[in-house]
Amino acid sequence: MDRRFIQLFKLLSKQNDYIKSEELCTQLNIRPRTLREDIRQYKEMIEKQAGCYIDSKPNAGYALRILDKEKYNQFLKKILQEESNNQYLIPVHQEERINYIIRYFLSSQNYIKLNDLANDIYVSRSTLNTDIKIVKERLSYFHLNLYHKAGYGLKITGKEKDIRSCIAQYFYHCGNYDQQYIENIDFQSSYIDQNAFTYIKNVLYETISHYHFKMTDFAFQNLSIHIFIAVNRIMGKTYVEEYEQDCEQIKTTVEAQIALEIGYKISQYFHISIPSSEIHYIAIHLMGKQSLDLNDGSMVLEQQTLDIANQIFQEIKQAYQIDFTKDVDLYTMLAMHLQPMLKRIQFNLKMANPLTEQIKKDNPNAFEIAALAGNVISRIFSKPVEDSELGYMALHFALALNRQNKPAKKNLIIVCASGAGTSQILLYKVKSKFKDYIDQILVTQAYKLPEIDQSHYDLILSTIPITFKTKIPVIQVQYFLDDHNISTIENILLHPQQDIDFIQRCFREEFFFPHLEAKTK
Repeated sequence: MDRRFIQLFKLLSKQNDYIKSEELCTQLNIRPRTLREDIRQYKEMIEKQAGCYIDSKPNAGYALRILDKEKYNQFLKKILQEESNNQYLIPVHQEERINYIIRYFLSSQNYIKLNDLANDIYVSRSTLNTDIKIVKERLSYFHLNLYHKAGYGLKITGKEKDIRSCIAQYFYHCGNYDQQYIENIDFQSSYIDQNAFTYIKNVLYETISHYHFKMTDFAFQNLSIHIFIAVNRIMGKTYVEEYEQDCEQIKTTVEAQIALEIGYKISQYFHISIPSSEIHYIAIHLMGKQSLDLNDGSMVLEQQTLDIANQIFQEIKQAYQIDFTKDVDLYTMLAMHLQPMLKRIQFNLKMANPLTEQIKKDNPNAFEIAALAGNVISRIFSKPVEDSELGYMALHFALALNRQNKPAKKNLIIVCASGAGTSQILLYKVKSKFKDYIDQILVTQAYKLPEIDQSHYDLILSTIPITFKTKIPVIQVQYFLDDHNISTIENILLHPQQDIDFIQRCFREEFFFPHLEAKTK
């Protein structure tokens, strides 16, 4: 099977319906006549071997129609395996092609000529030029450039730590398509194999466990990948630069002790010399990935973290008139999140967040508040805060907003004239129906109401008419709450101001004359 057939079959297999011939030609970079000739040539093989056939429809295009699902799945698996074995990993869609080109440059220490690259991935120079513009934009996110040297071509330039972040993103934090690429290509071309990756994860786990250093599963996997990449690059004689301005600060941390121990074990296993800059590189990643535990008695929040949290709360209050200063849960959780986050921003570490777009969509208000918090941090550190970081912060604000929007629990007085038995039944009914909305309930007699400080309560439920004036609303109810009673109580507990607000919107106070005495309307 040739390369173009594999691309054509994959394109058709991804579609649930017809795909226009123009789109196929664009994706395959061929002419309509060539497409028709290819389909005529492949038609018989597809019907015999793939358990399906290519259906064509005027003005609609082409579609795969499956006749034998098991046969079709086997054939699809076969061509994907053949593509993998022969390194036929040339992408078809633009997004796949962009990722492929970035990996292509990251895998090479030498200059790459665009003509050679265009031939390798079977696209025209004009298509490749369009792709290269996007590649440059993607690389700029990692502070990397595509440097052009006349007569030689292009190569990636930038700091080693940024190159490693880019490698982590484009070789390890990808979808299934790229995962296949890693499994079949990357380990073959690297200095160490996947068994070594398992060893690195074991060393990391043993060392952080010894120091009682906590990380999330995602952060643990992420750091394992960064150490794996670091070992690979060191064995290729490429080292990360020293963080000179923060070197002394790093040396005195527990993260530096952990990094030193990890570095020693790795140097022994792989027979390599690990410079201090690489130890500091691991320590900085640990700083940015620590998961603080509320139940950890040894947890210490830095003063800078607390000051920034306070400043964020003040600016939110000023901008949105939302007061989070009394929300202890939010303050604690946000401060615990901020501490490692501030380290990531300080040392330009990237934190992937696959849920960013979903968080934006589901919690727009919370994300907007997180963006304001990000502006506060940006002013302090003179560095931008990425959307991925804002997404994680937004989750904390979303929970806090939900807490604020949840109605406060009310205190009730129950007045029942028929004795303890019926009052207990009513009490039970109220508790069972409205347990989420009620804090305290006082059961009393009507004649005792004037003696009670009603300012501590929100509502009176009475089985008899209350003939004197009270300071809080009164609802007369049945002993066995009927549907109307339940609806009325629920409405007041959930929307205590609703009726008053409605009246205020519809009527003006100066139109009411309560002091007038009249015999007719």
